[in-house]
Amino acid sequence: GLLPTQVHRLLWIFVTNAPIIAVIGVPFKYSGEKKILGIWDAPEWYFYSTFLYHNHWCAFALLAVAGAFALLAVSRGKWMRGGLLVAAIIIAASAPFSISRLGTLTMVLFGTWSAVQLCRLQRMSPIVVAQGRNLSGAFVGVILGLSIIAGGSAYLSRMNMRAGGPRSWAGLSTQNPFGIRGALLEDTLLMIKDKPLFGCGLGAYAAAFQDYQRTETRGGIDGGGITRYD
Repeated sequence: GLLPTQVHRLLWIFVTNAPIIAVIGVPFKYSGEKKILGIWDAPEWYFYSTFLYHNHWCAFALLAVAGAFALLAVSRGKWMRGGLLVAAIIIAASAPFSISRLGTLTMVLFGTWSAVQLCRLQRMSPIVVAQGRNLSGAFVGVILGLSIIAGGSAYLSRMNMRAGGPRSWAGLSTQNPFGIRGALLEDTLLMIKDKPLFGCGLGAYAAAFQDYQRTETRGGIDGGGITRYD
């Protein structure tokens, strides 16, 4: 029931908010302290969008990048478009900081697709002025966005800050490799083969899967004990 102008304003609020949260989140991730900018306690640190809850953050970030590209497609001023590119790059760069494999991959694919669509739009849309006049703002936006992320990360690394939260790229590759998910899928396919029509009953997966689950996936994946899936 919103008018186009209202949707436009809501997108601007959203796209302005998301990169601010992303920039605040980077030092939170590096410092390992549950404080905003290392000063103020986060009211609910685990769900604070500083990438500790990585998959949820990436879903939010992907939506924000989509909003930035939507505004980019209809904005007239070259410096406004440059600013939107800065915001989009900062938000997108937060995906690998969140240590989310699927979020990072999705962000790369979406960014590539969006760039292709924007190039097509620039050639077709009467809204956009001559291409040469828009390249300067776009170039500055891309460089500035990358500089903010790269410069901030380099500074925090030189301060000998460690990555906070329970996940890191190095740990993720050994503690939760893609192979484990493949093994779970293979074992589940054996269940489907045995009972392809009616299955094991509603809500019975967790109990039935234990008879099919291989030994390598039974323990140590999430810190100890017997690992069960439902």
